[in-house]
Amino acid sequence: MKKNIFDSKYVTKKKSGVNSSFLMVFMAVLGVFIMMIMDVNFNTNHNRIRKVAQIEREYLLLMESDGCLPMADMTNLRQKLIDLGYVENISISAPTSPVAYGEEIVLQIDCDMQFEDVEIKDLFHISKKPFMVRKTFKEETTAKH
Repeated sequence: MKKNIFDSKYVTKKKSGVNSSFLMVFMAVLGVFIMMIMDVNFNTNHNRIRKVAQIEREYLLLMESDGCLPMADMTNLRQKLIDLGYVENISISAPTSPVAYGEEIVLQIDCDMQFEDVEIKDLFHISKKPFMVRKTFKEETTAKH
């Protein structure tokens, strides 16, 4: 007996199969989209920390060769951090007068950093909500001047 492709049972089976596979693909694409947004958000926040740490490392190397962090360099360090745009309430702790060769020197930066959190309200409303975190960056080295 030959199957009739216009039979109602045959048409509904095919139709429901198409709908369920479309729904599964849609859900998978939606999941990947949400994961991409979260990944971009994480990397943005992580890069902010890396930039502050990189600036701190630059001034630590200056301290290593000079044996201290003069007030002019401390002012420049503070200004570089402020220029990033997401660093506030900066407190810098470092020796301002030269220490002896081989002595340990410490550069500590305490600051409030602004990060962003992704808030997904529904499929078409994704917003970023800023929040502040107090961070401490502390590096040690020895004077080599």
